[in-house]
Amino acid sequence: MNRAGVALAAVAALLALAGCSAPTQSAPSSPGDGLEARVFQYRLDYLPRVLEVGLENTGESPLDIRSVRFDSDLFEAPAITERGTLLKPGAVVDLRVDLPAPRCSGAPGAESVIVTLTDGTEISLVPTDDQDTLARINDEDCLAEAVGAVATLTLPSSVRRSDDGAGASGWIDIAIAPEPTGETPLVIDRVLGTTLLSAVTGDGASWPVDRAIRPGDEPSMLSLAVRPTRCDPHAVAEDKIGTILPVEVRIGERAGVVDLAAGDALKADVYAFVAEVCGF
Repeated sequence: MNRAGVALAAVAALLALAGCSAPTQSAPSSPGDGLEARVFQYRLDYLPRVLEVGLENTGESPLDIRSVRFDSDLFEAPAITERGTLLKPGAVVDLRVDLPAPRCSGAPGAESVIVTLTDGTEISLVPTDDQDTLARINDEDCLAEAVGAVATLTLPSSVRRSDDGAGASGWIDIAIAPEPTGETPLVIDRVLGTTLLSAVTGDGASWPVDRAIRPGDEPSMLSLAVRPTRCDPHAVAEDKIGTILPVEVRIGERAGVVDLAAGDALKADVYAFVAEVCGF
């Protein structure tokens, strides 16, 4: 990464003060520049992998910002936004950056934020990460990468309506396409319900699966009997994450949740399905 000498010196000094490069122990950005930085993420930005870089002008002069660059050892490349903004003294702005591919080497991350002003001045900061956002994102990214190396899980384009008298109102059929080669199996423990869809059996909170998938297996289907979680028109009208299915998985030493997001066609059909069953 190319940085001005001053920027490199500032980052080195701050990391020495921090004593550790882990996100949870990063030092606050230097107050001498009149600017402080933090990183965080809104829930709706999880899937699109967007990070918020918050900047606060703690100095006495306005800062005319031209671009912001976020660097971390947890990602393969820097994340940059060229959204310009004039940050007055005491003001705060949150800038969104698209995250690059993860680096899943297991090494701890060292972070920096480089703020470039319109006059060409570069201010180097070490952002705070109070909610361990970067570690969480890296864990989720690398789990999804490990899952993808074993099999591709694909949601359908519509809800399959049930007419077999088994008590289910509909089905979500998840296609499982294993990779041809590999050694580590993928275990799907269960699928969690959402604000719109629940399991027909049990308490409705989840679908127990407990299925092992190995590279070289034949393609298969995971069918989830679904019903509306609640019959409230507002649940559909105000939906944000009701068509994202959280899948609990294990693979090697990694375990956690991967989110399967419905495409536009399935999302629209889930809304129609809830309306049909609920009668609104």
